[in-house]
Amino acid sequence: QMCIRDRVSTQSTWGQFKQKEFKYQTMKTQNIKPVASLPLQTLLYFDEIYSFVYFILAYFCFLYKGYALFYPSNSIGPELVALTCLLIFQVIRLYIGSVGNKTEASSIVIWFIILSIPTLIAYIFFIALQTYVLMLEILINGVALGLSLIHI
Repeated sequence: QMCIRDRVSTQSTWGQFKQKEFKYQTMKTQNIKPVASLPLQTLLYFDEIYSFVYFILAYFCFLYKGYALFYPSNSIGPELVALTCLLIFQVIRLYIGSVGNKTEASSIVIWFIILSIPTLIAYIFFIALQTYVLMLEILINGVALGLSLIHI
């Protein structure tokens, strides 16, 4: 059986432990500074979701244009290759942007900005310079262009 003196010493030891732990936690949280920009990280997250939807809609637009419109055979292939390259650039760009934002490494953020330039050019191409441009493509490319410009 535990006597009253043992209970008091156990409680005081536990209380001292809790005080030390509280002091350690408050000291630890005071030195931590936010590392990432929350608005940029939120934009990158929603851009990842939008990019997924964008590429599905863009490929379906190409399927529609290939079957419903007279599409020159020498232009549909390069436009699909350009869309696939845009997909690859966009995935890499968003990953580098997320890593650069979380680590606040300026060299990674510079690569994010450099990779944004070809994606902006590609979105402008898909808005104005491809063989057939549907209204849906103007809308989805305009939103993607706007998101990419906000990131920069």
